[in-house]
Amino acid sequence: MFNFICIFEEIIGMMSYDPNKILEQAKKLIKEKELIFLEEVVSYLPISKTTFYEFFKLGSNELDELKELIDFNKIDAKSFMRKKWKEAEAPALQIALYKLCGTDEENHKLNGSKQEVKQDIKVEGAILNW
Repeated sequence: MFNFICIFEEIIGMMSYDPNKILEQAKKLIKEKELIFLEEVVSYLPISKTTFYEFFKLGSNELDELKELIDFNKIDAKSFMRKKWKEAEAPALQIALYKLCGTDEENHKLNGSKQEVKQDIKVEGAILNW
């Protein structure tokens, strides 16, 4: 009975909202609040997450448009942080920037997370260095 009521409420909720208006509201929220996660966008909208994905299915042009706006905000935020970290005199921020921009090899060395293991294995009279 409970599941039926939830499904019924969800269907009624979907019928009372115009997907085009929700899309425009979502785009406006992403731009004004500089949102970087789709979950943030959904939380500001007057519909549930389920209804949102019913309106904007994965792979739809509308959802892709929202994702592009979010990606723009992410790039903008990362650029801002990198600039601030580069100009900062705090060593922790400098290391964070180095980790962000460094190669995998450099990051492993910086973190001490990659250790080289050498073993000598004797196989039928020959010694192999591994």
